[in-house]
Amino acid sequence: MVPFKTVLCDRDNTREDLCIECKKKLSSSEITELEVVVSRALGKISKNAPITNAQFHRAIELEDVIVLLCSGNLGSFIGKQGRSVAELSKILGKKARIIENTKNEKKTIQDLIGSCRIIGIEKKFAPGSTQTVIHILKEDENKLSASRDSLEKGLERVLGAKTTINFA
Repeated sequence: MVPFKTVLCDRDNTREDLCIECKKKLSSSEITELEVVVSRALGKISKNAPITNAQFHRAIELEDVIVLLCSGNLGSFIGKQGRSVAELSKILGKKARIIENTKNEKKTIQDLIGSCRIIGIEKKFAPGSTQTVIHILKEDENKLSASRDSLEKGLERVLGAKTTINFA
């Protein structure tokens, strides 16, 4: 059984203070304060409900939801009957949502926006920048998993490019 990994070292997942290496990651913005909180919450949860063969990569805070980008055995983060993710939501004070950390942009976008139907994804290139435009059916506008602005900011963080959501 392989234990889970987070953005922190194994020692810091269960302790209050950060080691020198994890402090460096935090001060250089390689990791965020939210990711530290999530990593520690996962460490606490794993004592009662083991999380195995899985890795937590990043956390993105939207309005009412904290999205966790994870890989491996995602079901391990969710837990039996959703108990682990429910406990995580309770600790964080917001609903936690687990999505797969993948290089497949379309899958990541679909996981993040929820049940909306994507018509297309357009990439616009300009000197020194890239913009991603996501086209969604107009009738699905009310199905977004969070507000349009919040999702655009979250997608910008995940994709590393300015992101716009259009409804057609």
